[in-house]
Amino acid sequence: MPESCIAFGCTNRRRKGSGISFHRLPLCNAALLNKWLANISRDFFEPTTHHVICSEHFQKEDYVRGMHPRDDVATVYHELLPGAVPSVFPSHPRHKQKQTKKRPPPKSRLPPAKLRLSDLESFSKAYNVLEEHGYCASPNLVEEKLKETKQQLHEARNELRVVKQKVKRQGAKIGNLLQAVKDQSLINEGQLDLLKLNFGESAFLLFENELKAKDTDKHGHRYSEELKQFAVTLHFYRAQAYDFLRQYLHLPHPRTIRHWSAALNCSPGFQTEVIEHLKNKVSGEPFQKHCTLMFDAMALKKEVVYDPKNGNYGGFVDCGNILPSDSDSLATEALVFMAVGLTSNWKFPVAYYLVDHLPGAIQAEIVRQLISILTEAGLVVHGVVCDGSYANQNTSTLLGCSVTPTGLKHFFLILQIQMKRYISFLILATS
Repeated sequence: MPESCIAFGCTNRRRKGSGISFHRLPLCNAALLNKWLANISRDFFEPTTHHVICSEHFQKEDYVRGMHPRDDVATVYHELLPGAVPSVFPSHPRHKQKQTKKRPPPKSRLPPAKLRLSDLESFSKAYNVLEEHGYCASPNLVEEKLKETKQQLHEARNELRVVKQKVKRQGAKIGNLLQAVKDQSLINEGQLDLLKLNFGESAFLLFENELKAKDTDKHGHRYSEELKQFAVTLHFYRAQAYDFLRQYLHLPHPRTIRHWSAALNCSPGFQTEVIEHLKNKVSGEPFQKHCTLMFDAMALKKEVVYDPKNGNYGGFVDCGNILPSDSDSLATEALVFMAVGLTSNWKFPVAYYLVDHLPGAIQAEIVRQLISILTEAGLVVHGVVCDGSYANQNTSTLLGCSVTPTGLKHFFLILQIQMKRYISFLILATS
């Protein structure tokens, strides 16, 4: 097969009598080879010993004795100079061709041809002053510079006005999307108000995220901490509403949110990271320290699942540090303890256990320890709330309360904390 030129758009092949010479790439000279490849400009190209480039892409000065094969077919001087680099590529796309802008000629600063003698004398005096004092400027130059500055200021104001309009339209679009989520019953009124309360600047955050997403690849996009909190919160309240917004906005994939959640230590027992967050929260805003402790059991499906993070199997009874784990019994309930704010709208799960009908004595001990831990974190627990199951009634009795009609007592004393306090115990009636 005859050798052909590797330059983009070149169809020259090695033929006898064509007057075109072919040259192999300088594979032994790395520096010179990089210059050749930069000018050839072919994507994903790997040079080999079989690749050649024709003489059509070299200047006449690149050859020995200044002779070029195209000048005379019978010329035998086809040897390139040692440092010659191909530079003629007329078939390259426009964006790959080197654009050389010619500098316009300087404006003439001579005085007009037809001037009176007095004008020439005044011009010569002014010219001498400019030469003697370089900081002096002609009034005409100052006026031109002022006009140019005013024009730039006017253009900048127009661009700022356009950007403000874009921000306003984008904010309205995002607000309409959130309202559309509510109108389609994907989230309720309370959840929408909670999002607006905790993320009042969500429109600006989402707009800023949309601008960044236009300039980056989807695999290389980085989300701000505020946007991460917004995405996690919205996905927690309603996954359908989150999927609806992802059709119009660049939001993290639900798999990414699960990956973020898996990075936290959420094993059964006391949630130390949540309690530490509450400690920092009430230290900055002391009025939010008043809360109640609520607990309830949620039914679970009996099954064994594999946890790829820890490399073990889950679904068995796990009471954290309260009782040793039971690898023979499957959990039927998740006993969740949650701290709920009284003076502000917040709630956090502070402990949970995978159980199979936990006795009331162990529940009472968990309540005591949780109240002590929350008190040490700076919170003030005013009461405990639960439903009226038999285990919960037994828990209230062991804490020191009484639910009998003749001797009703709705509070108990906590002795583990430094200051003795009475805690109310409220049992909600269940149908």
